[in-house]
Amino acid sequence: MKKLVCALLSVLLLASVFAGCKDRESVDDRPMEVKETVIESENTRENTTTPGREAEGSPGLEFESNRDGTCRVIGVGSCTDKDIVLPVRSPDGEVVTSISDSAFSAVATIESVTMEGNITRIGKYAFSGCTNLKSASIPDSVVVLGEAAFAGCGSLQSVTLSRNLLAIEDQTFFGCQEMKSIALPNSISYIGFRAFFGCVQLESVAVPENVTEIHCEAFRECSGLKKISISKRVRSIHMKVLAGCRNLAEISVAPENTNFFSVQNCLVNKDTCEVIATGNNFSIPSYAGISGIGNGAIEMEGDTASLTIPKNITYLRSRAVSGCKNVFYEGTIEEWQSISKSTNWIDISGECWLTCADGTRLDLRNDDFGGK
Repeated sequence: MKKLVCALLSVLLLASVFAGCKDRESVDDRPMEVKETVIESENTRENTTTPGREAEGSPGLEFESNRDGTCRVIGVGSCTDKDIVLPVRSPDGEVVTSISDSAFSAVATIESVTMEGNITRIGKYAFSGCTNLKSASIPDSVVVLGEAAFAGCGSLQSVTLSRNLLAIEDQTFFGCQEMKSIALPNSISYIGFRAFFGCVQLESVAVPENVTEIHCEAFRECSGLKKISISKRVRSIHMKVLAGCRNLAEISVAPENTNFFSVQNCLVNKDTCEVIATGNNFSIPSYAGISGIGNGAIEMEGDTASLTIPKNITYLRSRAVSGCKNVFYEGTIEEWQSISKSTNWIDISGECWLTCADGTRLDLRNDDFGGK
């Protein structure tokens, strides 16, 4: 009888052990399933932006629908933020794709601007006259930065530009007096009229490799500019690009450039063989490869401003020289008179004398080919 009882107990004990093992396996499986579900849920949160989050940005901004699920920012509205943040979506859920012309023009309270990654266009004068704006961050989605977008932002110090921007349009950074440096993206092909006019603290400019054209007065009156490098694809540089850059110590041109070269701090057009711009302490090269001085090429200042013109120069274009007080010509008066000159080749106010190598002196105020 005892043996029978012991046998029955052994059977029950083994059954409970197997049952316990099965229960543990089942319990161990459940946490794994829960863990996988939690990870999947976290990944879903990371990759999905909720409507509420998309609408985050400076409150009170004014939007206008494009009637296609997108919208544009048209003004500051009732927003009083100093640090403006433009959202991915408007409060109505439409994707923000652009900033309208003059949207934030002359809003003096703005100090910084940050944009999200769906904006493709910033309109003309969008932030012009924002006199206290110090920094702006433009996302890579932006391809168009409109004319004079930041003109007159006298406190602007830091700008991060889109790496897909097509051009620096006319007067984009006109009068940004506090800007000391700017990294221009390789995507741009054009630098517009007076794009950086009066950026007096800008110290160095590297023209990106895909730029083909630099328009009139692009860097005029950048009095703090010390160095500019012209890239290999530039084929058109307009007049007075570097006028008023009185501290420009170095003009360099990529050796591969087939249209321009620099020598003695002069920028020379290879096709026309003429000096088209000059830096500080320049001298006009005295060899046959250079035969003319182009429109607005030389701008001088001061009571002692003097210029030496070598004999190889055969023509002087309109306003080739301005602000000069004394001109020395290395040839005779007869050779001087044989030079082809525009009637307004020199722009002077006050006394200005020409001295030729043979000792002849001529008051350029009364010269048939002098004066304004």
